[in-house]
Amino acid sequence: MEPTAKLRARNEADERRLAEFERRMTLPIFLSALLPIIFSLAGKHSIVSTTILIVTWFVFVADLVVHMRLIRRYLESGQGIFDLVVVILTAPWFLIPGLGDARFLALARLARLFRIIRAGRGSLRRLVSQLGQVGLVAVGLIVTCAYVAYSAEHPVNKGFATFGDSVWWATVTITTVGYGDIVPTTATGRITAVVLMFSGLGVLGVLAGSLASFFGLDHHEAAAAQTAAASPPPEPPPEPSGDDNDIQARVAELRTRVAELDQALVAVQQRLR
Repeated sequence: MEPTAKLRARNEADERRLAEFERRMTLPIFLSALLPIIFSLAGKHSIVSTTILIVTWFVFVADLVVHMRLIRRYLESGQGIFDLVVVILTAPWFLIPGLGDARFLALARLARLFRIIRAGRGSLRRLVSQLGQVGLVAVGLIVTCAYVAYSAEHPVNKGFATFGDSVWWATVTITTVGYGDIVPTTATGRITAVVLMFSGLGVLGVLAGSLASFFGLDHHEAAAAQTAAASPPPEPPPEPSGDDNDIQARVAELRTRVAELDQALVAVQQRLR
């Protein structure tokens, strides 16, 4: 997550703390926005769901408090007002009788998703770009391998009754889940399965790396960036001192004398001839 660029921190130390805090808070904020929606879709209330909903609200409260502490006049900015509105709307109003199913609570959960989009900014755009490229590769592999497997297995394997069944098998195989409900029996189908398995390892590796970078879980890159930012700029080469100037002048004088001696030696040799 990139630090808030348009708002100024109180000092350079607070700016570094803000950047580190926003990097670490990407995943908690994402979960705090997603979990309430999942539990609302489940439609069941329990102690676990209520506890999670309250904890996720405190995540947004902590995020707001830290930004207020590190950024001057944060609540006077548009981002600060947005965060304050999100905190108010996502408060545990469901604990009040009669407000558990209020419509504005659903809007509050959507506001949490907008909070993720706003907070992610450049990191989210990079993630979408990377996932889009990985998705195109994955879709191409699934469709191609599904067609090859369907052509080879359909005449002899009831599991590949339709092309849709073959696409399902290819999707399960490339994700390395392997339910085993559809299994190829021909040599061509099994070779295609091997290609999908190894391709799936590469696709999942790229996906895991992209998500780790977005959620700030790549500690090596973060540590390298912090080290580069904290390292002092290279010192300029020292200017020559007075002693150095004297030494250089003496060396130049010696070179002149050596040249004069060479000329004198040449003149003497010519006379002897």
